[in-house]
Amino acid sequence: MVKVGILGATGYTGNELIHLLDRHPQVEIVALGSQSQPGVEITLPAHSKIKQRTLQLKTIEESLQCQMDVAFLCMSHGVGANIAAEALKANIKVIDLSADYRLKSADHFKSIYGGEHPSPESFEHFTYGLPELFRENIRGARACANPGCYPTTVALALAPLLKSGNVTANAPIIVDAKSGVSGAGRKPTDNTHFIAVHENFRPYNVGRTHRHVPEMEQTLSDFSPNFSNHILFTPGVLPVTRGMMSSVYVPLSAALSQTQLANIFQEFYSDEPFVSVLTDGRSTPDFTAVRSTNGALISVHAANQTAIVIVAIDNLGKGASGQAVQNFNLMMGFEETDGLRQTNAYH
Repeated sequence: MVKVGILGATGYTGNELIHLLDRHPQVEIVALGSQSQPGVEITLPAHSKIKQRTLQLKTIEESLQCQMDVAFLCMSHGVGANIAAEALKANIKVIDLSADYRLKSADHFKSIYGGEHPSPESFEHFTYGLPELFRENIRGARACANPGCYPTTVALALAPLLKSGNVTANAPIIVDAKSGVSGAGRKPTDNTHFIAVHENFRPYNVGRTHRHVPEMEQTLSDFSPNFSNHILFTPGVLPVTRGMMSSVYVPLSAALSQTQLANIFQEFYSDEPFVSVLTDGRSTPDFTAVRSTNGALISVHAANQTAIVIVAIDNLGKGASGQAVQNFNLMMGFEETDGLRQTNAYH
């Protein structure tokens, strides 16, 4: 059994990881760390492999003293970077769900997130954890930067078309994206309180101002070295708990028929356990199809010299904790689907 710790266990992504890893056939949870609630007891659910049991939340520092093989970091941007460095020095593998190591360098991080990076020397250990594009880099890695939820949807939408060579160079790609409120984290703000989101919809950070845009473009540049498109991105918060959907409008170098477009996506994702493609040009995804799963449901629509690709994921699943477990399985040499077959809603 692999001994794991979840540091930042009381947030939405940490709580999701508790439920996923507690039923993982190869995992023993040995530490739950919390900056805000050390000493509080957490009752793990009674899954089939173990009886119900209780773990006491430890401080982050106490958690790192536990004998563990892998640490999942579920802390805010800039907070967990030093924790990652300490874990790596202790020969503990790291899966970081924050943005601290998603970009390639401390300078790039500073330009997007502001301020000096707390542990720039650790960048060399991290690989970017989007399995469908970078699976071989993740296998056996010491540390993995879990992708952002929006960048996951955009990369899944664009990768097949980029590989096929059908995207018009230097043309803007338009992304219209919506997320459930849990994507903003557990701590409420003026824009995420119930009254602010109930029966309401609010776009924000329109154009190229959202901090995930550089991550999207970096990811696609790594996957397709000739990528030269600017992404115009408009996200918004929906009055739902969990779920994410991105509609991606892709300029094509030549018109594709619905059959041609469908074949590109079916071929690219034919062996992917967590990606399903709707190809008839009429069907579209919805949140209920992916809720509390690690799945991505994609529909493709031909419109002359534009491909419209719609991607739905659960922002806490494939957009965060589910993808972290998928990366964990690759890093440890397990079946990629271990711990991710069963679905259940926790929020």
